[in-house]
Amino acid sequence: MNDPKPNPLEELKKLGAERLAELKALGTQLFDHMSPKDLFTMLFPPALGLNMLQGTLRGNSFQGESFNNDNNDCPDPELMHAVLNMARWWSTHYFSTTIEGVEHLPASTPALIVGNHSAGLMPLDALFAVNAIRDLHGEHQRVYSMVHDFAYTAPRIAGVARRMGVLRAKKENALAALESGGHVLVYPGGDKDAFRTFAERKKIILAGRKGFIRTALQAGVPIVPLVSVGLHESFFVVSKGERLAEKLGLKQRLRTEVMPFSFSFPWGFVPAFFPFIPLPTAVDMKFCPPVVVEGNPDDDSLIDDIYIQVETTMQQTMDELYDGRAPIFGR
Repeated sequence: MNDPKPNPLEELKKLGAERLAELKALGTQLFDHMSPKDLFTMLFPPALGLNMLQGTLRGNSFQGESFNNDNNDCPDPELMHAVLNMARWWSTHYFSTTIEGVEHLPASTPALIVGNHSAGLMPLDALFAVNAIRDLHGEHQRVYSMVHDFAYTAPRIAGVARRMGVLRAKKENALAALESGGHVLVYPGGDKDAFRTFAERKKIILAGRKGFIRTALQAGVPIVPLVSVGLHESFFVVSKGERLAEKLGLKQRLRTEVMPFSFSFPWGFVPAFFPFIPLPTAVDMKFCPPVVVEGNPDDDSLIDDIYIQVETTMQQTMDELYDGRAPIFGR
């Protein structure tokens, strides 16, 4: 007697139940190390705005903004484990993620990783990269990320970020983290890159910011370009709102030159600072061979040459990753 054929619908329901159970367990693990109030502040725009306003009015939004290796200023391993496990679930079961070239990172010496940032305020590309690095070099490998001042105006967000090795974007912090032996991940394009329009999604935007090169030269470490495509198709930035940002004085108040608007789920057309549910896009990431830099960090001509080399390498890699790619669905 032949076995009955499996019912595709029942199989799909079973798989869905398994995935939801996994997600629930990961969420429980995360709440063991992060309070619901912290997570609520991160995900609910009015709560985030209120926390930022409180920090701004006090004029001293977050005290612990400087890296101090003497105090064993390392990421909280349990929180990192919980967050990265959640990120791995999303990269595997929600997004279709491929990451190449991790072997280009040195195994025993630090490097400055320079990436392009997508998907607005969501740090998914950074989390996916950290997972790939730790998979190859082990969980002992520390990776510090630089974050815009925007995050450090909200004390709750800054406190959680600090526990994850996310440092305020200052040269002193990057140098100290590199000196401690950790890799440092920076996104020079910042707000202009993270909120580039959908039409500009295939373009590397470093925004002419060259401080990362001086940092690498001063620290004596290589620059490893990291290129990511796909996450900027998970929502659709319509306008960067640079004129509006100028009129609102956001550069002076929040050190941002954009007030972007986007189409995203479930809001529709809203300011792109709103957290959103991303579309399940195919994500491709690639670490490029190291750019070895040597010389005087005050040599402007040298800085310009290295900038062009890094930008060109990243743009060529992005062009390769987009070759034959369909929006959202990938290659």
